[in-house]
Amino acid sequence: MIQVTARLPDTLGAELDAAAQQLNRCRADIIRQAIEYYLDDIEDLRCGVAALKDPADPVLDWAEVRDALLAADEALRVEGFRVEGTRRAPQVRSPAGGGGDRPALRHPSCRLRPQG
Repeated sequence: MIQVTARLPDTLGAELDAAAQQLNRCRADIIRQAIEYYLDDIEDLRCGVAALKDPADPVLDWAEVRDALLAADEALRVEGFRVEGTRRAPQVRSPAGGGGDRPALRHPSCRLRPQG
C-alpha cells in the first residue's frame, strides 16, 4: 500500500473531520473511499465519451426514448410496482403475493418497489 500526503484547505479539513466523526471512521477511510468514488466516476465519464465518439453507436431521438420509458413505467405501475428515484443501483421487487423478483431497469436513477 502506498502513502500519499496532501494539503487541504481548513474548511475541507473541518468537513472531513466532521464526516469522520459522524461515521465513526478515520480520515484515511473517508479519503480512500472518496478517491475510489471519484475514480469510478472518471471511468464512467471515459466510457460515456467513448460511446459518444463511436460512429457505430446510433443516435436516439429523445422524444421516442422518453415515450418508451414513460410507457414502461406505466406498465409497471399497472402491475403494482412503484417507481422511486435513487442514486444507487435499481432494485425491482414483486408486488405482495407476486411470483419473484423482476429484472432491474438499467437506469441508475430508478428503483421499483411494490406499492403499498
